[in-house]
Amino acid sequence: MDSNRHIIIMRVDNKPGVLSRIAGLFTRRGYNIDSLVTGPTEDPDVYHMTITVIGEREIIDLLIRQLGRVMEVVEVFCADSDDYVTSELMLLRVSCPLSKRPDMLKLTEIVKVDVAAVNSDSMVLRVIGDDLRHRTVIEAFREFGIERIIRSGPVSIEI
Repeated sequence: MDSNRHIIIMRVDNKPGVLSRIAGLFTRRGYNIDSLVTGPTEDPDVYHMTITVIGEREIIDLLIRQLGRVMEVVEVFCADSDDYVTSELMLLRVSCPLSKRPDMLKLTEIVKVDVAAVNSDSMVLRVIGDDLRHRTVIEAFREFGIERIIRSGPVSIEI
């Protein structure tokens, strides 16, 4: 992971407008959110947010303190250490005419990716892993002709 890319984890109250207030704080501070993933937790009143942002660590620490002042934020911290498991979903649509299908299927087994869907001229692959794994898979399938890449952004959990 890029040394200037930081993963911020938050647990927030499940209330309307929370996401907008948090995104607004980033906007007001002049920071672009690289990725944002949010969803429910084991407690229906609390949502988990994973935000990836690029910036110097000192500025990120200041941003985390400011996020902690938002009323609906229950907990906020940076997940940059090895004490976290981080993973991301990527869907990759690759050109795959029938003549290339055996080679493509062989490569999916070698690099251990799931085939999510197939039609007459393309294949959608499901890849779960970190940024390095995703870049490796993209390079492996580039020769077939990548039509589209969709990435979820990382999610993290403390070990």
